[in-house]
Amino acid sequence: MGLSHEAGALLAGLVLADVPQIGKAVVVMEPLTCLFGGMYLGSLGMILSPLFLVHHMGTIVLCVTTVLLIKIITVSIGMRVLGYSLKASLLGALSMAHISELSLFLVSRAQEYKLISRHVYLMVVATTIILLILTPFASHAFKGVDRNEYKKGVHKSIFSKGPVSAPSSVPSGGSPQQSGIP
Repeated sequence: MGLSHEAGALLAGLVLADVPQIGKAVVVMEPLTCLFGGMYLGSLGMILSPLFLVHHMGTIVLCVTTVLLIKIITVSIGMRVLGYSLKASLLGALSMAHISELSLFLVSRAQEYKLISRHVYLMVVATTIILLILTPFASHAFKGVDRNEYKKGVHKSIFSKGPVSAPSSVPSGGSPQQSGIP
């Protein structure tokens, strides 16, 4: 088919997702997943020099701040449009403010094809790593918040003429425990 290794792995994953015995496969593959995850994080540490971080700390902090602001603003506006409360919108946006690992793949390909310089590559890698490190702390902010607080009341959507009920992840007639939501 002429696919790259990454595309082949994605295609294989999509095919395996429909297999009835996927639960057994997940249990068997979990140790390998942890091993490769550790190798991946270790390789990120080997790419980025601590001296580069120190010498470019101001620019890296500016990049991280810019990405955080842009993603928080855009995601929170989108969630407000969907009718979520301001608090839910801001916390949801904060939890989605990181840059995914896919960006590392894309930026490495861009550098490989000489589309960006080594310096830009290292800046993106540093920004991504810092945002990946900050993500668990942002997600931890949800633990102290009552989930029902997001669903209470009626919120007005920007596109509606009247009030719209807050989105609910609980099926009608069911409780969070019945729907599998903790």
